[in-house]
Amino acid sequence: MDFEPFDATAPYDVQPVVNGTPADHHVRGMMFNRLQRALRESGRRIPFKLYPLRDYNALIVRAAETLYPGSTIGEGLWNVGAFAVKAFGESMAGRTFFTLADGDFTKGLRRLPNAYDLVQDHAV
Repeated sequence: MDFEPFDATAPYDVQPVVNGTPADHHVRGMMFNRLQRALRESGRRIPFKLYPLRDYNALIVRAAETLYPGSTIGEGLWNVGAFAVKAFGESMAGRTFFTLADGDFTKGLRRLPNAYDLVQDHAV
């Protein structure tokens, strides 16, 4: 399979991805909370408890559509991705992670897969 760059302006049907998310994949509650605050939704989640990834995927689609109404779904999802980095950075694990990177962007970038492992139970 050849690499194809992401085209955020292309039409994209996200429902097969949301619906096809395996039921046994989970993500930490901290990932929900920042988006729910931005959407002014209640229902704070326990930051390090695991919740269904399918629910999170539905939330990020809703956030993309609501917070970026003039954008394509791809552009909205791209923008919503920043919320995940901020949510992780605000957590105890995130603050520790970024402290260990010692302000070195390249070092932090190389360690992002480790951070990804911390927030979900099925790193891909």
